[in-house]
Amino acid sequence: MASERRSIVRNVKNSQMNIASLKYVQVGKGRLGRVIANRVKQTAVFAKIDADLGLQIPAFSEQKYVIENLVICISPSTKNSWDWADILKGILQQVLIGQLKINRLIFISSTRVYEGIERGIVDATTQAISKTSKGVSLLAAEKIVAQIAQQYHILRCSGLYGEGYKKYLSILSQCKKEQTRFAVSIEQVADEVVGKLAQATSEPSSCTLLTDGYCYFQGDKMLIQEAMLLSLQHKIFKASCTEL
Repeated sequence: MASERRSIVRNVKNSQMNIASLKYVQVGKGRLGRVIANRVKQTAVFAKIDADLGLQIPAFSEQKYVIENLVICISPSTKNSWDWADILKGILQQVLIGQLKINRLIFISSTRVYEGIERGIVDATTQAISKTSKGVSLLAAEKIVAQIAQQYHILRCSGLYGEGYKKYLSILSQCKKEQTRFAVSIEQVADEVVGKLAQATSEPSSCTLLTDGYCYFQGDKMLIQEAMLLSLQHKIFKASCTEL
C-alpha cells in the first residue's frame, strides 16, 4: 500500500507548507467515471468538489497540491443537486491563492450548451447558445475551467449510451418526434480522455464535440453525411475538435 502511494504522489517539503504532487486525480466515479478510470493506465486518486472548499482529496492532508492530470466527470442529480455555475468556484479560489496548481484538466461537458440553436450544422467551432438555466450554468462552468488549468480540454458529449445508460438507447430507437438526436458511447468518451492524457502538455487546449457519427431521427439511424438535408430544419451535431 505504501509503495502504491509513493507511485502516485510525491511529497515535497519546503519552509512554508507540505506539497503533494499528484499524477492523476479524478472527480466522479459513477457509471462513466468507472469506465474512464479503468481505461486510464494510471492509478487514480479520487477526489470530491465542494463549491466553497474546492477540491477535496480525502487520502491526503497536504496544504498545497500540484496535479499533473485532473479529470472531472460529474453531473447533478435529484439526490445531490447543485449548480454548475457554483460548483467550480471553490477550485478557482484554490488556484488564485496558490493552494492548487493544475497542469492539465479534462472536463466532461455536454451538448446541452447548444440547446439554443434550432437548425444547421453544429460543430466544435460553433458558438454555444443556451436557453435554460442548466445550459447557461454549464457554460459558466466551462469558462471557469479555462481559468484554473494550464492546459484544458472540454469534451461536449451528446447523449450517453452503454453499460448503465440503456434508457437513452431506447429513446433513440423508438422516438418518433420531429427531432434529431445524437449519442456517443461511454467507451468512446473514455478513449477520448485517454487520448487527451497522451498529448504533450505543451499542446494547445481544445474543445471537442463528441458523437458516434450518426443522426437518430424518427426511429431511423443514419450517417451524418446522409442527414445533412435535415439541417435545413433541424440541428445536426458533427463530431469535431477545435483548438482554444
